[in-house]
This record gives sequence, C-alpha cells and structure tokens, in this order.
Amino acid sequence: IELKKDMTDLRNAQWNLESKVDGKLQSIDTKLTSYDTKLDRFEVKVEKTKVDMEKRIQESLDNPLAN
Repeated sequence: IELKKDMTDLRNAQWNLESKVDGKLQSIDTKLTSYDTKLDRFEVKVEKTKVDMEKRIQESLDNPLAN
C-alpha cells in the first residue's frame, strides 16, 4: 500500500514538473515571438531610413547647390 502511495506521489510530482516546464516553455515562446516582431519592425525602419538616406545623398550629388 505504501509503495502504491509512493508511486502515485512520484507520478503526481512528475505531472506537476511537466506542467511547470510547459508553462515556462510557453512563456519563452511568447517572449521570442514578441522579440521577433520587434526585430522585424526595426529592420523595416532601418531599411526605410537607408532608402531615404540614399535618396537624399543622390539628390545632393545631383545638384549640390540646391540646398
């Protein structure tokens, strides 16, 4: 009877641990997804800035006395 109780306790402890690990993994996955989204937005801003700067540089080179 005690062995059966010990086995049940071990099984419950294992389930609790698995549940905690699953929760942590979901939390990490959510944070990574958020980070990826922020990184994507940053890359879009960097690309837009690059295009704008190249355009302004080219305009300055084409007509340096216009400014």
